[in-house]
Amino acid sequence: MVTKPKPIARCGKEDIMRIELLRRFIVIAEELNLTTAAAKLFVAQPLLSKQLKQLEEEYGTKLINRTTTSMTLTPEGEVLYERAKLICEIDSQTRNELSINRRRGNRVLRLALPPFVATSFFGGRGKEFLDKYPFLRLNVLEGGAFNTVQHLKSGVADVVVTHTSESFLGEVESFYSRKVSFVLAYSKEAFPEFCGREVVSTRDLVDVPLYVCSRFASLLHASEISRNQHFNITCTTNVLLTGVKLVENGYAVGLFPSYVYPQLKEKSDLGLCVIDDEHLSIEMHVLMASSKEPDDMLMDLIYTLSESLDELIDREDADDNA
Repeated sequence: MVTKPKPIARCGKEDIMRIELLRRFIVIAEELNLTTAAAKLFVAQPLLSKQLKQLEEEYGTKLINRTTTSMTLTPEGEVLYERAKLICEIDSQTRNELSINRRRGNRVLRLALPPFVATSFFGGRGKEFLDKYPFLRLNVLEGGAFNTVQHLKSGVADVVVTHTSESFLGEVESFYSRKVSFVLAYSKEAFPEFCGREVVSTRDLVDVPLYVCSRFASLLHASEISRNQHFNITCTTNVLLTGVKLVENGYAVGLFPSYVYPQLKEKSDLGLCVIDDEHLSIEMHVLMASSKEPDDMLMDLIYTLSESLDELIDREDADDNA
């Protein structure tokens, strides 16, 4: 026959939870003095003595040997002491996890990314991050680097991936910085003269119809000025995806940052070359709004984004060396 545990008696006007009695027993067992234990727990000594008696009645055994001058744990008291520490530790961990989950359930993170970076992130490490924080709501804004900076300035985004000017970097902290070169993409059918070439110089592009994303046009202008050259820029867009379609259709050859390389390489009708020009490079950054506190979740997001960017950029280098 199974004996049900006795209910805990009332102490004053309210019931004391069993877990709280166990916490108080731990202090008694460590102090082995009811007066000092009561002072440490901020309770009256007679009340603590009564609660110790409650535990002994509940477990049906003596837990403390008491004399007029000393207190010692009985063997049963030593067992309960060790178990009580384990139970209270599990209780604390559980309460902490429930509290974190409750806060996550109300948490919204706003992230602004260039589309190609977003595609790579959510196709790879982004899933790991979201699996780790299942109660998080992530609001993702996709747009060009200029737009992501504006989102950060206006407070619309908490974390952004972008390339930006040194003057703006003075206003916020960059948690990641990586130099990104450019590649030339071309239709093999429309521009066979580039086929088989691994590297081209800007001189090779002077008389060729050229596409460049509008936010990178200033890089080309800097190259023109330094070399006294003039490029035939026939089209600019705000979105790199549109530029890829223009290049696929043979309208122009295109200049793309190397983080677009993996997607370009998948298109068998396109050829790819490295461009030998020190002006054609950018610095990618992961930035956080200055108004945000860099807590564990935000730093985890920044770390995951940084790893994703490294993988994206290094993939081009790995393919080139293969």
